[in-house]
Amino acid sequence: MTSPLSISEQLLKSAFEQPQKYRDLFLNLNLIKGNRRNFSGKTFICVSLTRFCPVGCKFCFFKSGPVFKQATHEDHFTPEGLKHFIDFCNDINLGYLLVSGGGEPMMERKSILNIIKDVDAERIVLVTSAHWAKTPESAKRYLDDIVEALNSRGTQTQLTVRVSVDAEHAATLSLDPIKNLIHLFTKAYGTQPQLDLQIHSLDGDHSIDNIIKELQDSYVIQRQNITDKRISDGKNAIKIVPKQEIIYFDQLMVKVGYAKTFYSDLKVDLNREDIIERNVAVYQKDLIESEDGNSSIVTNKLGNPGLDFWINYNGNVTTWGNQFLDNLFNLYEDSTDAVIDGTLSDPAALSFIEKGAVYRDRILNEANKTAVHRSKAVNIRDYTGALLFDEARTRLYYTIRALQDYISEGRIEAKTIEALPKEAQLLLCSPSEQLIQTYQQEYHTIVEQLMENENKDPDYILDILEWIRLGHYQLSEEKIRTLIDYYNTLVDDVKKIDDLSNFPNGNLKMQIVRMTEHLTHIKPTTAVLNDFIENTKVA
Repeated sequence: MTSPLSISEQLLKSAFEQPQKYRDLFLNLNLIKGNRRNFSGKTFICVSLTRFCPVGCKFCFFKSGPVFKQATHEDHFTPEGLKHFIDFCNDINLGYLLVSGGGEPMMERKSILNIIKDVDAERIVLVTSAHWAKTPESAKRYLDDIVEALNSRGTQTQLTVRVSVDAEHAATLSLDPIKNLIHLFTKAYGTQPQLDLQIHSLDGDHSIDNIIKELQDSYVIQRQNITDKRISDGKNAIKIVPKQEIIYFDQLMVKVGYAKTFYSDLKVDLNREDIIERNVAVYQKDLIESEDGNSSIVTNKLGNPGLDFWINYNGNVTTWGNQFLDNLFNLYEDSTDAVIDGTLSDPAALSFIEKGAVYRDRILNEANKTAVHRSKAVNIRDYTGALLFDEARTRLYYTIRALQDYISEGRIEAKTIEALPKEAQLLLCSPSEQLIQTYQQEYHTIVEQLMENENKDPDYILDILEWIRLGHYQLSEEKIRTLIDYYNTLVDDVKKIDDLSNFPNGNLKMQIVRMTEHLTHIKPTTAVLNDFIENTKVA
């Protein structure tokens, strides 16, 4: 006969049976708020303008590919979204704007030119495959537009066209785009004081050597290795380049940055220790060397650090690697103040900004080592927060533990705690050992999370089952059986499965799209509003 649960044990059981309810409780209590003045330095933004890319490299972080459907607000910035984005940029003391991949940004020509004209930043970098430069004529047209936009600015900036050059890009595009750009910059654009050309390649790739061989009869070429240990690509906001050299084509200076090769894979097999070890090592090396152990802030050469933002093509905005799928912010409806204040008042998000990855990993490893491995082994840095905190019970656990540490540090006053609802007080007083034990009882897992939301898309449920098969969630056989049975109620007999070993074949491309959207979905209110607007237009 089991002993009756104590009051504290009953409360913990109740909390971990309804983790989102209690996570929301702590969010609404506003127990702590970070001081914005502590992050008043120049900020950094990495923005993805579109999910589509005409090149579709195999090693692409985001598995971006050509347009496969009519683009909506969930796939790229609308004109309204771009306006909100520019306003956000101009509200936050922007030092460095990286218009990045995850889709080919230069496909969004109007957006690119508006950004160049209107965003007030010390530095703007346009990451591109240069598919638009396959002929000298097409390259010149785009560069002419860029120069015109630059000349119309009210403030000075340094604009870089950063071309991805490696064997994978060359296999699809050849080396013609970068050669065309080198020719054009040596003849005309290299004298533009605000514009320069850079190359981004991969450590160990030989494409740069091939370029030099093909151009050695056209230019006097000199190569210079940069031996500095911390090479920054930013003026005040420090953004570390892992390895760099400078190549001169006659008088044209082109910086070439070499990045580490990531093993990005949303379907990475976490049942293999060798894969975990390899992928985590790459992630950790980049985190320490390039991000100073904290991807949510950017070190400044002078003064306080600034916040480091990632903005997705659907308008989602978060400090980098710090996204919580239950506390989303979106530029279509959230003001700059709402984004920053909402982030700094979420104890889980704030603790990462203030204390970094070592602290966050240590707390999460107490209860869910699998989530920590998953977030790193997937090797997509942008998704780190969403991967860590996919499960509501993990979000609740970490929130309680972060608040407990803030209390012990004196950041939350005793009188504030005394005024809380009794259940909140008891949860915050629970020993970590008791929290861990309750967490591991599986009162509420990803299985209950899916079934509570009444998700009846069998493909989506199958995606989660595949993640389970690949070791992305640690679940008992009973929980796995429950989800399999739930899936089987949603499909006909032909598609039913007996266990995790007999999966039906599906469309891999669409599965990656669904998995990506699982980690990057927009706020429900935003989705409903925009769908209504679009349906009204059609009507």
